[in-house]
Amino acid sequence: LPISVSLGYSGTAGSGSDYQASASSVTIAAGQTSATVTLTAVQDTDIEDNETIIIDITGVSGSIARESGTQQGTVTILDDEVAPVVTLSASVDSISEDGGSSVITATLDQAAEEDVNVSLAYSGTATSGSDYQTPAGAVVIAAGQTSASLTLTALADSELEGNEAVIIDISQVSGGNASESGDQQQTVTITDSNVAPLVTLSVSAASISE
Repeated sequence: LPISVSLGYSGTAGSGSDYQASASSVTIAAGQTSATVTLTAVQDTDIEDNETIIIDITGVSGSIARESGTQQGTVTILDDEVAPVVTLSASVDSISEDGGSSVITATLDQAAEEDVNVSLAYSGTATSGSDYQTPAGAVVIAAGQTSASLTLTALADSELEGNEAVIIDISQVSGGNASESGDQQQTVTITDSNVAPLVTLSVSAASISE
């Protein structure tokens, strides 16, 4: 007599979205000793952990066959997507304090499925609000896009202070399973446009009578 073996599928992988099973039961024909089903992984663009399919025998019918103890098999689906990483760049690394500007851009090496928020921190010898306009604390790279930018603009003053630096760092990355590519940092120098006064000396007459 043929033997029908019913199978149950569980685990972290989702049937239909992560894999397809060719059948939920198999029939071992009379005189045969085995029958098979095929599990096929489904390609997606999600960045996710490896996932498992757990296969159990849920019933055996036909002849006098029965399950040998508790039979179970596990198949792991290995995720082949790579999480995106963020880099930071500046359009120019030196700007004049007379309204000069540099565009700071956060760039993903590949688009993410959701928005990526890139938080930025500012330090250096230049002072936010007095030496340069206070910039946004973060940029958002929209889902499906690969970059977002902000503009760093210098502020003019009459102080003689020499060149000053603005250091921009990525302080946090969230969303889209993205992360910072190593330690990203850019430095923009604000060049002082004020000139120090010069003192000259003159005499009204080169010679005088005693």
